[in-house]
Amino acid sequence: MQSLHRLAAFAALLALTACDDVPTSVVSYQESGIDSTLIATIADGPMPVVVIGDPFNDGGVAERTLKEMSVVQIGRAIEYAQAGPDFPTDDARTFVVFNGSGASGDRICQGEVPETAAVGSGELTLRMVFCGGSRRLSDVQGRTPNIATSGHDYFGMLVRGATRSLYREGEH
Repeated sequence: MQSLHRLAAFAALLALTACDDVPTSVVSYQESGIDSTLIATIADGPMPVVVIGDPFNDGGVAERTLKEMSVVQIGRAIEYAQAGPDFPTDDARTFVVFNGSGASGDRICQGEVPETAAVGSGELTLRMVFCGGSRRLSDVQGRTPNIATSGHDYFGMLVRGATRSLYREGEH
């Protein structure tokens, strides 16, 4: 019986260890009332998305990010359109920052562009921020280890998970 308990404990430890090897994301901030801003924004056309950083130095990250975001259904289909960092700060938009440092979600919404870095060690970090004007409405942070290209399955899993969490409040 004691060996069965040891086996169960070992299996649980393996399961927890394995969790470190898959993409994870957490909501670090979400304001109530994001539904109305989201619905108004997508009623006027595609959601503007500003992608910052090219961690793989391959030029395809922005396109792949929008493609992965479009797969997620959040009560309704949302179309996305790439926007530049100089997109007007009085409009709602979403920022996706890869391997960024030095700027909070609030400062990103106010137009500050954080510094970014290449993948290097194989870990990719992501910060996705939904802004209503210069105000942060929702902020999700995520990471995934063991990734070398935006074509990796983990890249898609990370972006889709963060997108789902970012707009979640009332499921629209």
